[in-house]
Amino acid sequence: MDGQEYISPNTKKTVPARYMRNRCNSATCKIYGKNCSYINDEQRRKIFDVFNKIGDLHLQRVFLTRHLELRGTKRTTTNKEKSRRQHTIIYKLTVDNEAVVVCKKLFLNTLGITENMCRTALSKINDLGVLVKEKKRWQTKE
Repeated sequence: MDGQEYISPNTKKTVPARYMRNRCNSATCKIYGKNCSYINDEQRRKIFDVFNKIGDLHLQRVFLTRHLELRGTKRTTTNKEKSRRQHTIIYKLTVDNEAVVVCKKLFLNTLGITENMCRTALSKINDLGVLVKEKKRWQTKE
């Protein structure tokens, strides 16, 4: 979970190290009210390093849930079928003790993670708003 290259215990394949990907097109994000241009590459590198140095899956999920916000959708469809989409996810990164709303691409690329990791973290929150720990204990065979 620290972002380093490793050999998967299940498939025995080498999983490449996590890395920070390119930033988004800030001009497009500004149109939609995102502040992606507010965060420079040095700040992104610090956020990436902090997230990967956590090294514990549960604590990384805590980090994610504190930087993700679920809001109800603004519009609904007029179709007879009910839409499966119930929420909008707001992505935030903390810079100088201030939460900055950014686009999904910048958020995921800065942390070097996938959208699925965010969805999983949000699904682990119970009705009381507490992040539930994994019941499984991952152990590697040596």
